Amino acid sequence: MKHEEFNPVLFEEAYDALLERFNEYEEGCPKRRSAASDAQKKANQAGEAPKKQQARKKPEVAKKPDAKPKRKKSCRTPLPTYSEAQDFAVGTGTGIACGASHISASYVCRLDAGDRDKLTKELVAKGVSKSKLSKLSYQQISEVAKKAKAMSPKSSLSADEEKQVQAALTELKSYSADYQKKGGDNLQDPKAAAEYAKFYAADKDLTYKAPKETRPEVVKETLRRLKEEDPTQYKAVMKALNSKGSPEAGMKAEAGWKGKERGEAVLKSLMDNDFKDVLGQRLSWGQEMQLDHRTAGSVGGKDQPSNWIWISLASNQTKGGYESAAKKVKGTPQEKEAFIKRSLIEGLTANSKMSAAQVKEVKAKGAAAVIAKAEGASKTRKLLPTMTPSQRGQLIERSTSNQMKEILKASVAEGKNPVTGRPTSYRPVLSGGNGARVRKDYGTVPQMKALARMRWGEKLSSSDLSNIGGILKASTGSKKSPMERLDELLGNFPPSTGLTAAERIAIVDSIK
Repeated sequence: MKHEEFNPVLFEEAYDALLERFNEYEEGCPKRRSAASDAQKKANQAGEAPKKQQARKKPEVAKKPDAKPKRKKSCRTPLPTYSEAQDFAVGTGTGIACGASHISASYVCRLDAGDRDKLTKELVAKGVSKSKLSKLSYQQISEVAKKAKAMSPKSSLSADEEKQVQAALTELKSYSADYQKKGGDNLQDPKAAAEYAKFYAADKDLTYKAPKETRPEVVKETLRRLKEEDPTQYKAVMKALNSKGSPEAGMKAEAGWKGKERGEAVLKSLMDNDFKDVLGQRLSWGQEMQLDHRTAGSVGGKDQPSNWIWISLASNQTKGGYESAAKKVKGTPQEKEAFIKRSLIEGLTANSKMSAAQVKEVKAKGAAAVIAKAEGASKTRKLLPTMTPSQRGQLIERSTSNQMKEILKASVAEGKNPVTGRPTSYRPVLSGGNGARVRKDYGTVPQMKALARMRWGEKLSSSDLSNIGGILKASTGSKKSPMERLDELLGNFPPSTGLTAAERIAIVDSIK
């Protein structure tokens, strides 16, 4: 059964009517628990056998010869059916089913304390009085919900919004986290490159407005249906949405994000744009289209919807290359921003003048380089365990920065990090740190060499221990303690012989 909008006003009206009926019904009814039942309970507590009670005599009622006998008022309310209870559970989004296993011999199916608390939170969030809810049995609240839902509209979404939800679900269900870099990803179709060059030259990135304004309720309903239909895909999609844009340090939104709020905001932005980029191209939202901040964090830009635009993967990677180059350029943040835009327009213009054959050739070379790099890493991974300690030591000692990165990639543990439960990473600097971003998540060459020595069981000097501590210190974005960060690091690079307690303490002490 699909979720239906819950109307709190109608709920209150239905509640009042129902409560009045129950109050009238309660008058004159005997207690539901019999005297024999009470006696049995007391006897059990005292460890005695219950005394047999005499049956109550029913009072004789004088019959009037000319009057019809009055029908006795029934004091028993029928049990709710399983389907009624299930409908209510699904309809209110609580997921609480009052099935046969919960129904006792009493006249109602009652919620236990935990279920009642959960149900209360759900309905209070919809505007229902908490004081009234606390007095309801499951059957009462089920009947009230049925009355309220019968009077409420079937759906709060318009026909156009329903179509928008269905279109969004199609896009989200098609998402796949599996993506391999092909090489030449920063080159795009020359025609698209020319359009992007015009887009940036006219400063449209600063004035761009999405064609739609999607209601938050529509976004939430889209995610609710996805979660209901495919919980595994929902988790993968929410992870992808939350990570879109990878905001740099210092770009926190003014109000901040809580829980899945950023993911919902990113989906709203995608739906506002009909899952198209700023040129109106329909691209795969998971990989071919990326979230860009029109004003960078270096000049005060915030990670919030008003600062987001959707551009192609190629344009974003081209821009990212110039952002890296800008760090080496002297000048104010505004001058660096101007350098990035000027270089981006020049790069896109050059791309637009390439023939299809030239683009194909460059991409082919890039793909070959990616394959060669992967094969080289594979060879190194196979080679390192077969080398003698002396050979490994010499290799680490004479390796340059890029060579050390390859050694670290080949040294990472396979599978998942046992501490985080996430796939292992070959970047020694843990996520979130300002230092991580400055050093591109690898750390300095001495730090990488110290980590490699630790990984392969080489003897560690005091300088090595201090350098490993420096890796943890660079992870300033992590809220974990130094020892927890060390455990996380070791989950990615487990030492062949392990660290001694003294070495662990020395690493942590070097951070202070």
